[in-house]
Amino acid sequence: MREAKTTFPGGPHGAVSVPDVVAWIHEDQVRRQILALVDKLAPEAWIGAGFVRNRLWDVVTERTTPLTDVDVLVFSRDEPTFAENLQKNLVAAMPGVAWDVRNQAHMHSGNGHPPYVSVADAVARFPETATALAIRGKTLLAPYGLGDAVELRLRPTPWGGPFAARVASKPWRALWPELTVETAFPTTCAGWLAYGGWAPIRDCPGRWVWAAGFNPQIARFGDFVPWQTWAPDPVWAAELPDGGFIAYVAADRTVLTLGNTAGFARKRAALLAPLASL
Repeated sequence: MREAKTTFPGGPHGAVSVPDVVAWIHEDQVRRQILALVDKLAPEAWIGAGFVRNRLWDVVTERTTPLTDVDVLVFSRDEPTFAENLQKNLVAAMPGVAWDVRNQAHMHSGNGHPPYVSVADAVARFPETATALAIRGKTLLAPYGLGDAVELRLRPTPWGGPFAARVASKPWRALWPELTVETAFPTTCAGWLAYGGWAPIRDCPGRWVWAAGFNPQIARFGDFVPWQTWAPDPVWAAELPDGGFIAYVAADRTVLTLGNTAGFARKRAALLAPLASL
């Protein structure tokens, strides 16, 4: 078994940047041709999953594995045959490629998810963090960062799905034996930050909002309890050893936030203090 060329400690991006990954993909001649063709026929389309992930794993482990299928991701509610027509055009232009064009506007029902609002929303709900990647031109979608993919770690996203069955059915660990599998979710604020999927809240130090897909199912993140607050929407919270989650659960949308010790305490005091003074 070969060891990975380098270790990539720290943070969701490790020591590899988004421009690094984009450059690696464009250095591969076949991938570069495929990107150019998709950009010509459907400039709004993305190419995701193994097209990006496998190239990253190849570079990290100094391997060259064959390109199998090419997952093209489009989003169109108004043109029901858009994906089908694009598939035909891509096959005609490059018949040697195993094209798989999917309209993400209609993929949610088969996955047991609420409707997706964009390709980015759909990518965030892929079963594994390392697979939740997509590229268009020189723009990369990486809702969970690059840490898990770069560090050769297979881990489920919080959206559920057939993670264990998928991993068992794939040849991934035969092709890249350095891969490890982790099924447990983090149990600390620091662990969730390293997991990825968060964006800092402006002017709120020590607090982040979940940005990897809309309307997260908060039960997948922790044991939430309701808080009686002055906020117009129901508020649920789950404490962690070094902070905690606060979720605002409206009828049409759930907003999930994460705070470190100071950030969580500050927001809890702001939400509960007005009640204590009544």
